[in-house]
Amino acid sequence: LDARVDVTGYGLRVKVLTITLIMHVCSTGMRFTATLDAINSGASTFWVGAMLASISLGPMCFAIPSGRWLDRGGPRGPLAGARIGMMLAGSSVLLFPAAQYGIASLFAAATLTGFSFMLTNVVVQRLTGDVSTPKTRQLAFTALSLTTATSNLASPVAAGYLIEHFSYAAVYMWALGLPLLHIRSQTTAKVLPKNQ
Repeated sequence: LDARVDVTGYGLRVKVLTITLIMHVCSTGMRFTATLDAINSGASTFWVGAMLASISLGPMCFAIPSGRWLDRGGPRGPLAGARIGMMLAGSSVLLFPAAQYGIASLFAAATLTGFSFMLTNVVVQRLTGDVSTPKTRQLAFTALSLTTATSNLASPVAAGYLIEHFSYAAVYMWALGLPLLHIRSQTTAKVLPKNQ
């Protein structure tokens, strides 16, 4: 593993950062948009708060099992689960718009978003360490932090622009489509053995 990281470490770190960016952009955009959509649909402040709190249900209940899943089977399964969860989050609100069906779909989307980003975060934290050497580890985790900070800065602005000039559905389509960009990524196969 060390020899492979020495040869391809930079490229692998870029791939890990790309996974992080894609999923964080989806997660941040969904949180921001679901909040505005709920308010626009007439939800009370209590239900908007409860919906946002539901984002933490996945991490609260499944963080430890997710880590064990990663240790048992490698990162492919958790990353596939994260992609599927985020795509389901986007599609659930597209199929059942809050303005027509109420905010139940937003609750589902928020819960799936939190679950998906939890899976992503567990994997990228592990992979960032695995594709780094002791000399590059500090830089690798700094780059990871900067990636999420950039997403936190840019995603609400981009989501706001899409909502203002198109619709809420445009952001939900973004969350549905972006995970497909790295669905064929070979990062996991190169960084970790399948059974590690």
